[in-house]
Amino acid sequence: MEAATVPELAAKLGISAANLEKTVERYRQGMDKGVDEEFGRKDSRFSRIDKAPYYGAKISPASQTTYGGIKIDLKGRALTPEGKVIPGLYASGEAAAQYGQGVSIGVILGKLAADSAADDIAKAK
Repeated sequence: MEAATVPELAAKLGISAANLEKTVERYRQGMDKGVDEEFGRKDSRFSRIDKAPYYGAKISPASQTTYGGIKIDLKGRALTPEGKVIPGLYASGEAAAQYGQGVSIGVILGKLAADSAADDIAKAK
């Protein structure tokens, strides 16, 4: 959405104008100091947000989950339908059967799969 002022943008987004103005002001102050204290960024590709037009989008976090895929063990190793490890095959994220656990478990299982693969490669040498 596009607006001529920050309060107008807030109205279009259906959010508090006072809160958006405070957020923009905190961002501007961070840009002046060279560090975004709220998020720890030390630089930004973006401007100080000083002139119109102002742009915004209302988004909501969502989690995409799968209820099928490659069955894996707790080390991220792919399993046969009988539950035996398939050597050298690892899976995580949407490719793996996560039973609706979402993004967090995908990240965790991805790390476990990578660690398992590294261990298996080291053992093979």
